[in-house]
Amino acid sequence: MSSRFTELAIDCADPESLAQFWCAVLDYEVQESGDGLVSLGPRLEAEGASRPGPCRRR
Repeated sequence: MSSRFTELAIDCADPESLAQFWCAVLDYEVQESGDGLVSLGPRLEAEGASRPGPCRRR
């Protein structure tokens, strides 16, 4: 049996700065932000384009 790690929540004092750091490290982008919460994910590509990122969206 195998498993896949897909989500991680981190409690921090400055989520926007931490999100910018991880976006730079993973080549991700901020997808949602507000009320002290920030969601990251792979950059969205035009339909039909493929991008082998560090973690593909499923």
